[in-house]
Amino acid sequence: MKWIKLFAVIGIVFALFTSSFTEIQAKKVSGSAIVKVALSHHEPYRYGISDCSSLTKKVYKKFGYTLPRTAKQQARVGHAVSVKHLKAGDLVFFYTGRRGVVSHVGIYAGKGKMVDAEYSGIKKTGVFVGPSSHYWKPRYARARRVFSY
Repeated sequence: MKWIKLFAVIGIVFALFTSSFTEIQAKKVSGSAIVKVALSHHEPYRYGISDCSSLTKKVYKKFGYTLPRTAKQQARVGHAVSVKHLKAGDLVFFYTGRRGVVSHVGIYAGKGKMVDAEYSGIKKTGVFVGPSSHYWKPRYARARRVFSY
């Protein structure tokens, strides 16, 4: 009877390991593909429906990953990434309201830019370069990597 229980436990552990491995492999995507999907997203800005965190949530959903609803919640997903190690497709977070509270998210597009949803629509804007960086750079909070590249 003990052998049957042992084999059952081993079978369950094996099944969990292989399904986790498959899930991890499925999450390998191209950062440029994420950026391309984000830029092709066309919806007028509406808070809670097609705002910054809705954009990231909808884009990542197309790649099989479900993000939480708000930028603050999304800032806890994945792994921390330093500015010098950012890759296209990473999530970048900002303090645009109260200091210390994440309130905006975008998708890093490479070369110091991000794709995000703003009142004027979805666009690629400079975070660390260009004229808009004077707004974004001092408000930068952190970055997170959700997918394996």
